[in-house]
Amino acid sequence: MDCALLLLSLLALTGALTPEAPARTCPWPLPPGENSVSRLLQPTPSFSALLEVRCKPGFTFPSGLDVTRRRCQGDRQWSGEEPVCTKAETNNPAQKCPLPQEVTDTFDIQGDAAVGTSIRYSCLSG
Repeated sequence: MDCALLLLSLLALTGALTPEAPARTCPWPLPPGENSVSRLLQPTPSFSALLEVRCKPGFTFPSGLDVTRRRCQGDRQWSGEEPVCTKAETNNPAQKCPLPQEVTDTFDIQGDAAVGTSIRYSCLSG
């Protein structure tokens, strides 16, 4: 057996020579958005991880929503277009969704219940 081949075989058997595939991760952290905040929904930005981009108050995406999600793809890029939050239109008053009294009596509501926005809620103590 050739000496070089013997040496490679010994290194492979002892674990000293293990080929490592590069990890499939997406860029993180992302540059801070002027009108948005990004956060990972998984511990690492690895393949298939989700990223949430939320517009700051007073801003929305062109769709009218204030939050979007992107997925880390196999090409190491986040899915979809780069999200851009723009100033929300104020000349058209937002429609509000009425919250039932059972909800307001049971949960602490943060945010506005306007159409196209998100609210966060937590249980009231007691």
